[in-house]
Amino acid sequence: MLPADIAVLDLDEAALDFHPRYDAVSREYVYTIYDAPVRHPLYRLNALHVAEPLDVGAMNAAAADLVGEHDFAAFGLPTAGDVTVRRMLRAECRADLPLVCLELEANGFLYIWCAASSGPCSWWARRDDAGAVSRCDGSARSLSRRRAGSAAGLCLTRVNY
Repeated sequence: MLPADIAVLDLDEAALDFHPRYDAVSREYVYTIYDAPVRHPLYRLNALHVAEPLDVGAMNAAAADLVGEHDFAAFGLPTAGDVTVRRMLRAECRADLPLVCLELEANGFLYIWCAASSGPCSWWARRDDAGAVSRCDGSARSLSRRRAGSAAGLCLTRVNY
């Protein structure tokens, strides 16, 4: 029996040597931000609260710089070994205010990557530090560690095989 927060939407028979983690070609996450001056108690577990107005256009510009193959060591820790190079297939923000969603799809994610990406993306939307995201360098590492979002709002939405 599955926990109440997991639902099976589709099911196919797999080969005997199938591994759900290692055979995935990409994973998709959505990070939800509640963008309003006052927090909403019903969203406390499902969205990161940001009191300052976000510029979704600026967030999209910062997220677009993540697309492609980069060394993302600035945003997280390797899941196994030392390799931190990943291919971001899609990174975009969409807004249905007061909710802002950061959607990410990559061939793999680093440990704490999504929360570490959402914090700086919302920070860059309010400040003039957007260059750090395109560099994926020490300044991005420093910013992502200081501004990481919480796990509230992070949801794995799809695993592609």
